[in-house]
Amino acid sequence: MKAKIYTSLFFIALVHLPIIAQTPYYKDLTANIVQTPSVLGAVSDIQSAFNNARTKENQQLGTSLPQLTFPANWGSLALGERAAWILKKERSDRGLLSFTGTDPNVVSVAQSYADYLLKNNKFGHNADGSTPQARLNQNAVIGKCNDPVYAYENLFVKVSSATADILYELEYGIYTWLYNDAGSAWGHRRCLLQTNFTDNSGATGEEGLFGIGVASGGPYKGDFSQSWNYAEIVVFNVIDPCASWVYTTDIEVASKSDNYNLYYDGSKIQLDIALLANTMDVEVFNMLGENVYINRYDHVQGRIAIDDAFKPGIYIVRVSANNQSSYSRKIAVN
Repeated sequence: MKAKIYTSLFFIALVHLPIIAQTPYYKDLTANIVQTPSVLGAVSDIQSAFNNARTKENQQLGTSLPQLTFPANWGSLALGERAAWILKKERSDRGLLSFTGTDPNVVSVAQSYADYLLKNNKFGHNADGSTPQARLNQNAVIGKCNDPVYAYENLFVKVSSATADILYELEYGIYTWLYNDAGSAWGHRRCLLQTNFTDNSGATGEEGLFGIGVASGGPYKGDFSQSWNYAEIVVFNVIDPCASWVYTTDIEVASKSDNYNLYYDGSKIQLDIALLANTMDVEVFNMLGENVYINRYDHVQGRIAIDDAFKPGIYIVRVSANNQSSYSRKIAVN
């Protein structure tokens, strides 16, 4: 089942029901709340739209969701940061566990599927012959460590007769999933506000790792009756990490521990090691979750220079000493 939402003469948005595994979720609305204003051209429009929806939800459900004040630097935030901010508010203000945040492995799955849908002119959860859960489990890190959830994926596409970028496609998507989803039996809202996460990993009171993938371009037809010059496809995936999940996304840049000191000296990533290890595996991942470096060292103590030629960006260095995962840190390479 699909719902088309006509947002202007030149834009159409289409959403697709999530794949459902179990049933717990927050309360459905009694009716759609039309996005007001209909066009999101600035952060003030986004704030007005979400606050209007919260006011109307309070009227429908007898709740007391507070008004939101969006950060002034909203336009400079990355997609994952914007999604994390909105979803934290939407979940915590309803008394639900907040998502812990994004994870590069989940981001990689979401982005790959968004790219596939655009490239192959398709839309739907099974367009590649697989399922959201199966795609996530094909990732080695996710596949070995996740608990069941109610729904794993939301999809959204916004198309235009023009060829310019569509501003704030993510915010259009999240708003539609949460507040304008009656045509999909509130499946997208239930996905974002599902309640069956097991709080057994990371910080207490937070659970769930998500990823956002966005693919833009055209022409694109997908499930529409006509082809459009431009489309932006948004894929949201979410998992519940198992109790032994090793977190890598919420750790400070260039940090220290009792046994390790990680830093970038301007040409190489350096790792100072205080302990003596019979074996030490060092892995480096980019922010898409792709492994870009791996090496094993024997009988190591002192300093390791990770002297691969890394492009500028943020990387995650994971160290396993004596076959036990012991250290994961972000580091910036300039």
